[in-house]
Amino acid sequence: MVKGIKAVVVVLFSIMIFFITARYGLPIAAIVFMIALTLYSFLHLYIERWEYRELLKQYAVMIENIYEASEYPGDRNVRQRAQRHRELLQESGNPEKITVHELYFQDGEHCNESWEAFEERVAAFRLEDRRKHHKKISAESRDWYLDNALNQN
Repeated sequence: MVKGIKAVVVVLFSIMIFFITARYGLPIAAIVFMIALTLYSFLHLYIERWEYRELLKQYAVMIENIYEASEYPGDRNVRQRAQRHRELLQESGNPEKITVHELYFQDGEHCNESWEAFEERVAAFRLEDRRKHHKKISAESRDWYLDNALNQN
């Protein structure tokens, strides 16, 4: 929704500049453009803060573990993305014990694996970890699990 607001604002500013140019000429349009650009910069800052608050809301209610894996061979940002998840979980105040798993291509004993084997390993790890995680949180509090994980009435 927030990204749509940015697009609408840019389109409206563009249409406004076009009509002002056609009606009043380029000098007036340039002045209006500068004013619109200044307003957009303030709006952009507000929207960025809004997006960040919305992201924190998502992390605050998250109950699933997070899996950050290499996106392509030679991906050098897995640790950085995983750290970002940890920071957002901490800042959001999420009460759950969510684990952020880092899965690297050709890591350790898997140093000779192909990309296809890595994708299969990641998928198998996610399924097994998710099964264990849901078994654990279901056993801790069945009522909470039914209300929050399964959204039961």
